[in-house]
Amino acid sequence: MKKSLLLATSRGYCFGVKKALELVEKTLSESYKDPIIVFNEIVHNRIVVDQLKQRGVMFTSDLESIPKRSVVIISAHGVGPHIYKRLREKDCKIIDATCPLVKKVHDKVHYYSQRGYHILYIGKASHEEAVGVMAENPTNITLIESAADLEKIPLSRSQYIVLNQTTLNMYDVESLYEKIRATLPNIEMPKKNDLCYTTTERQQAVKSIAQQCEAVIVIGSANSSNSRKLCEMAQAQGAKA
Repeated sequence: MKKSLLLATSRGYCFGVKKALELVEKTLSESYKDPIIVFNEIVHNRIVVDQLKQRGVMFTSDLESIPKRSVVIISAHGVGPHIYKRLREKDCKIIDATCPLVKKVHDKVHYYSQRGYHILYIGKASHEEAVGVMAENPTNITLIESAADLEKIPLSRSQYIVLNQTTLNMYDVESLYEKIRATLPNIEMPKKNDLCYTTTERQQAVKSIAQQCEAVIVIGSANSSNSRKLCEMAQAQGAKA
């Protein structure tokens, strides 16, 4: 029986990942005497991480294990301010590979907090991106992982704004937006969600191609939010993934 293999119209690395890997390559080319350390995985891609390890790059999520005056690259997922503070105390050379779209969400936390807003952040508690954003102002952010978390919203505040992790399922985010509006009718919604446009393109491409296929193969890593969401998107269309 003849079988066909279709390629999604949108695929490959996003801008943030390309930028992060370019920074690692540039740092490697500068021939530092000490090992180059990446705080957390530079990207959630096991093959990429393993290849960099073979070239001498070290990865850690243990801040205190990093020696003083080390060369430290911040991963594309970003980190909280306490990480930068501790690395500066250790006199480390910090190279920031945080995705610009993730950095924009960090900046929004500061902007809205200074203006008296309580922030509702749609994200996954265990994901490095969410951990970093929440650390910007943990007492002024309510994490929303599902509709059940809407009960945790402090209703005594006068102003609210919604932000979100950049790598979520776009339909899940929109669904939570609607539920938040129903809970807080006067909430100020963002003009545009914080989803990475490349993430959205990939999800739309998988949704389209899954409707034509029996099975969809997503090439990625199990700890990648993007990869998992693409599988979920394909399965929602009735395809194996």
